[in-house]
Amino acid sequence: MLSQVTWNGTRAAVQSQLKAQALFRCETKVQEVVSGIEPLSDQSDVPFEDDSAWVWSLTVLPTDIPSLILVEVTVAKNGSSALGSASLKLRRWMRDPEALIQAMEEQAALQGDQSSVTTDSSSSSGSSP
Repeated sequence: MLSQVTWNGTRAAVQSQLKAQALFRCETKVQEVVSGIEPLSDQSDVPFEDDSAWVWSLTVLPTDIPSLILVEVTVAKNGSSALGSASLKLRRWMRDPEALIQAMEEQAALQGDQSSVTTDSSSSSGSSP
């Protein structure tokens, strides 16, 4: 009986440590994707540099809102048993960088058109004798 209680406690402690590490790795990878350190493209089972037992995957999904995408990061560790395995998935909405760049280019083009209109009208508004 006492050995069963000890086993359950040990198992819970190991699982808690693995879940905490999975959460840390997943949050870190999401931030790397959002900040542009990792490319914003689907990737599957990429090993972490510091521990190849842990792998991560990235899925980029479109949404119903044109300028938003859904970024889904999954981290996993496949141990030799269920006790040594863990996985976690985080999802984050973010602005589509391509849509943002396109909007900035359109705004710059509009500002360029407005400045040429202003220049044309100011050069033709001189007084005549």
